[in-house]
Amino acid sequence: MYFTRKLEDSFLKYNKEYKVLLLTGQRQSGKTTMLEHLIKKEGKKRTYISLDTPNIRMLAKNDTENFFKIYKTPILIDEVQNVPELFPYIKSRVDKNKQNGEFWLTGSHVFKMMENVEESLAGRVCNMHMSTLSLAEIYKYRGKEFTLDKDELLAKYRERENHKTDSIYNDIYIGSMPAIVSKEKTDKNKYYEDYVSTYLDKDLRYIANKIDIFKFQSFIKILASYTAQVLNVNNLSQISEINVKTINNYLNILERLGIIFYLHSYSNNLLKRAITKPKLYFYDLGLITYLLDFESSNDVKKYNQFGALFENYVVSEIMKSYLNASKTPHVYFYRDIDNKEIDVILESKGTLYPIEIKSTSTPSIKACSNFSVLNKSNKKIGTSAIICTSENISSLGENNIVIPYFLI
Repeated sequence: MYFTRKLEDSFLKYNKEYKVLLLTGQRQSGKTTMLEHLIKKEGKKRTYISLDTPNIRMLAKNDTENFFKIYKTPILIDEVQNVPELFPYIKSRVDKNKQNGEFWLTGSHVFKMMENVEESLAGRVCNMHMSTLSLAEIYKYRGKEFTLDKDELLAKYRERENHKTDSIYNDIYIGSMPAIVSKEKTDKNKYYEDYVSTYLDKDLRYIANKIDIFKFQSFIKILASYTAQVLNVNNLSQISEINVKTINNYLNILERLGIIFYLHSYSNNLLKRAITKPKLYFYDLGLITYLLDFESSNDVKKYNQFGALFENYVVSEIMKSYLNASKTPHVYFYRDIDNKEIDVILESKGTLYPIEIKSTSTPSIKACSNFSVLNKSNKKIGTSAIICTSENISSLGENNIVIPYFLI
């Protein structure tokens, strides 16, 4: 089963404008599947090779010139991070040929953390990041980046008004890996067991040969129970009995592999009481529920920290909506030393849009009580919102919209 990805149009658009396109994202998120689909749509005889294949990888690493004599362009090179030696050659090639869309590259490492790419291909590469499936992709809804534009929200509601809000428990439990959502793999926990032991193992050994795999796997199980919380490395160190330096290394690896991401605290010179530590989230909720040993969606419903899972779900969907539109998300949170917190702040064109996330269908105006702290920011404050499990759009007060989560 093929899921139409929201990145497709952007990818084909930039294919006409850039010589090299690099698509990054965690393994099994659907990068190669989408690009193979686009090869058919493109209509060219584009070569496909994977650098996960040992003999091809060795040829690319040790005899780059002959590699490109055998594998002609235009070309799709999968898992390009395995052979960084290719980047200088690609740079030389595109500087001579001037042909847009000659190289499609994929990597399971986040672009900004992929060695040598930015230095070698600066000005020549368009980089895009693919996360796991979004709600809009799973349910085949139209989708664009999430905003609080009322006309856009109403248009989404007219399309999605029959969405069953109680599906949230199953959506969180199942997660957003294409193989699980499509039911290509029917045993969810077996799939993630293999994912952690095979794919993470492979990438971990590539990034850090001396890493203790068992200690790392134990750490990410602990980390799953701390999602949607302000990152406290010292606390994680005490609980896991792993030193701070090692934990920072583990976190760097998980971010590099596109498995976790951070919301950074919104602050400026006028918000001096804001804390600076980020909040941590996973892109895929299915990995979290596997790591927490959940056996069904009922475990999600009964979980005493369901609010944190729901917040992670909402924040990851907001982030995906921007990544799928190939746009940089300017998304933050706020917490200060007085424990006043705003779950999400969207910033657009100098305006701040505060959002609270509540795992209830009947939020109260009290949820908006901390929004006023942004008045000190010297920025324009736009429409505010509460994202929750309500079935309908409504309002609380003059400028606070109640938004069902399925409208992200």
